[in-house]
Amino acid sequence: MKPAVSLHTFAATHPRWAVEAGVPNDTGWIRGVDFTRPTIDPFAALIDRIGERCRTSDRKTIAGWFTLTFGLSSWSAIAPGLLAGVVPDVSLTNVSFRFAPSLESVERIGIHQMRVVTDAAEDDAIRTALRAQLVTQAEPVAAALHAWSGLSLRAIWGLVAS
Repeated sequence: MKPAVSLHTFAATHPRWAVEAGVPNDTGWIRGVDFTRPTIDPFAALIDRIGERCRTSDRKTIAGWFTLTFGLSSWSAIAPGLLAGVVPDVSLTNVSFRFAPSLESVERIGIHQMRVVTDAAEDDAIRTALRAQLVTQAEPVAAALHAWSGLSLRAIWGLVAS
């Protein structure tokens, strides 16, 4: 069991947790909900950059690259969940992402409102809430990428989970 702390306290005591509180206003950020629309900027522009970086126009390859990178961003919820017993609201409507120039990682995440979906003391409850947050975040993105690229949902979920 872990004592629950606020997300602001967690951020202050874990400076490597690369999360910004509030809605980011500077350039280079993409709102989470934009990842449900791969044919509309700014997500379409990111997809184009990934294709250029990979030197391909193959949508399945591009979707795979993005999905793997997106899946790695789960640290934004996993770290406070496992280290402090608090699971932040990382729903697509409450987060923004900033990709590294290499497009190989999410450089920073903005959590618009530092809401906690659980601050349970029991490890099982924390893991359950964490799993629910991450699946809820990824489901619409997986569906959009599947529809856009034709990459199977099984492959997309495998990349998200890896």
